[in-house]
Amino acid sequence: MLYFEDLDEALFLRVSGLAQGRCSALWNAFSVRALLLPLILFIVGFALRYIPETMVGQYPIGNDTIVHYAPYMAKFKFDLLNMVYWGHLTGWPLMKAAYAITGDPFVALKIVGPILYGFLLVSFYSFVVSFDYGRNKSALITLFLSVQIPMLRLSWDLFHNVLGLCFMFLAFGELQRLVKSNETSWSSHLRLAVFCILTALTHQMTFFVLVVVTVFLEAGALFKKESRLKARNIVKSMGPSLILFFLIVTLPRFGPPTSENPFQILYRESLMEQAAARFFVNYLDFLSYFELLDHVIITFAVAFAPLLPFAVIGYKRKRPPALIRYYTLIVILCTFSPLLFGISLFHWDRWMWLLAFPVGFYAFNGIWAVEERISSLELKRPAKSLLKSLFVSAIAFSFGFLCFVYVTRPESSPFALYNGFPSMWYLPETMRKTSIPFENIPDLLDCVKWLDVNARGSAAILFGSQFSGYLLLNFTPKDNVTLVSYDHKELDDVLEESLSRGFRPIYVIWWSFYGTPDTNQNVSFLDVYGKGFFSIYGVCDSFEPVSAIRNESLLSFRDGKYVEVPGAGSGSLCPSVFTIEFWAKPSNFSKWNRWMGKSFYASDAKSGWEIMWTNDVNSPSICLAMWDEHNTERRSSSVKTELNEWTHVAFTFNGSHLFSFRDGKLNGTVDTGDWRFSVSLEPFRVGSAFDGSLYNGLFASLRFYDRSLSSYEIAHNLFGNGTRDGLVLEFDFIDNGSLFLPDMSGLGNNGAIVTD
Repeated sequence: MLYFEDLDEALFLRVSGLAQGRCSALWNAFSVRALLLPLILFIVGFALRYIPETMVGQYPIGNDTIVHYAPYMAKFKFDLLNMVYWGHLTGWPLMKAAYAITGDPFVALKIVGPILYGFLLVSFYSFVVSFDYGRNKSALITLFLSVQIPMLRLSWDLFHNVLGLCFMFLAFGELQRLVKSNETSWSSHLRLAVFCILTALTHQMTFFVLVVVTVFLEAGALFKKESRLKARNIVKSMGPSLILFFLIVTLPRFGPPTSENPFQILYRESLMEQAAARFFVNYLDFLSYFELLDHVIITFAVAFAPLLPFAVIGYKRKRPPALIRYYTLIVILCTFSPLLFGISLFHWDRWMWLLAFPVGFYAFNGIWAVEERISSLELKRPAKSLLKSLFVSAIAFSFGFLCFVYVTRPESSPFALYNGFPSMWYLPETMRKTSIPFENIPDLLDCVKWLDVNARGSAAILFGSQFSGYLLLNFTPKDNVTLVSYDHKELDDVLEESLSRGFRPIYVIWWSFYGTPDTNQNVSFLDVYGKGFFSIYGVCDSFEPVSAIRNESLLSFRDGKYVEVPGAGSGSLCPSVFTIEFWAKPSNFSKWNRWMGKSFYASDAKSGWEIMWTNDVNSPSICLAMWDEHNTERRSSSVKTELNEWTHVAFTFNGSHLFSFRDGKLNGTVDTGDWRFSVSLEPFRVGSAFDGSLYNGLFASLRFYDRSLSSYEIAHNLFGNGTRDGLVLEFDFIDNGSLFLPDMSGLGNNGAIVTD
């Protein structure tokens, strides 16, 4: 007879046995041996990705890192709606958290990049282990993959893609285990569901791959009863992620993000705009078919040429699992779809980097197959061992050397044969690279700081996408300044739009070695500031003084009228170096007629300076004449002035050179050497000079400085907000109905209007 005590004891022993089995399995799963290989892979990935970061200094490597990630981390508030709009609901919080910990967006990105690459290797290792390749072989495959240039390029700046791939490969591993076994436990499906949700929240492209591969995988065994059961269970596991994915891709289409943005920004970057708002990119909108063909084929050859021979051998030698075959098929179709249709789902280059995983997987199997073939040769053991060692060493050295060069080669000396290749747009020739050369970043920041101080009015700042991060991080948000980001080929479009929107002034950040920007708009570009390889161009669509544009009444110089500054014989109006600039609209021409000056002229004594017509009747022009104590004259190059049209004129003397400017551009230079002019004690007159000859026409916005202005300052002064540094006299010439003309410099050099 079975007593209750015996039953309790039997039940206890049964439960204890099950518990011990579960604990043993759990212990094996989390043992040091099981964790050692993933830890080593993580360290290898972290180190490989961190080496170039340590070599470049302050700024992180990569294009998107500085162009997009850094400013959004530091300046933008990313709420839930924003993260839904951009489809990266896990990536942005990760980077925001790193920024919150480090307090520096660049330091945060230098840490996040290596961590993501290490995590990617661990997740791919977990995926390969699901094929029953064994831990050691799976680790070797992953190590081989880690040194491939396409993999390193993927980790260079595509952080959201990398994180999405991490979750996708973890999901693939669970999916593979469910497909090959009869396991239907809730824990397996829960893990799959969690990884699918994380993939959907991280990156749309990787989740698309996950869904399509799953569909292909189950469609192959649709009519098998057990497969139908598995399919239903897998669909249940993926259900929540499918719902999330649907919401993510549909909600943003109803409108742009409404997050807090400290800047007034207009984005006109074609590829980014299409990718954010739509799934498909039409490359034939901005490339010819043959240009597109060059871009795709050459980039593929540069990225995968060393792997392809072994990949072909590996694929033929051993048929890969169905899951990775379907993955390969999808990625190949999406990579080369632009060559068939001109249209790509997302970006074709992003798909190409995803080929690194299957091609590397096949290539390793090809190398393994060659090694096995060597082992089967009928050779003596020492010779066979030597041959195997040479082959393995050659492979390890070749791929290791390519990796080392790619990771450490400086940007300033790229591969000579690589220059000019279309693949440079997608595959940088070295990892030690960012959107602009590191050595040029201080010059660009100097230009941004200048804009931060000088951008006034209802200004627009047009900048190429490669400058985006530096501008957003270092420019103070202003309600009256609009930032316009554009792709390199879109300058003409954004300039036209900025002009039509009434932005004034308009500034363009530009590479100085390209020269003046070339557009179809009827505007003049003025080089208003420059540093190193960068220039800031101001756009003038109308050469008129501010007072004339505002239709303000200007003082008319006619009938013997001129302006005299009493007491100008000494003090601030008698500098040894100076700049004078003004707008002029003369109504008639008389050769040698004086426009203005502070001079004395006699047959035996001359001093000071004056601005006067030249004697060329066929080309009315003016010049600045100066005299020293020996009556020796120095004269500037002539500046052409049109009758009855506004011209901006500037002359500057720096002690050794006389410069003349017309409409903000350098007109001519005269070298005066060690010559020094003699300062005149005569009053300063506008509209006349020592001989009583009079100017007829209009003046506007005259400024006199006790220093020599740079060409940048003179060009920028045309926009109506001239520099105040060194300003000792300023007249706006607005007719106020009195005989008094106030000095707007604040130094009290007021003028008296004289009428003969």
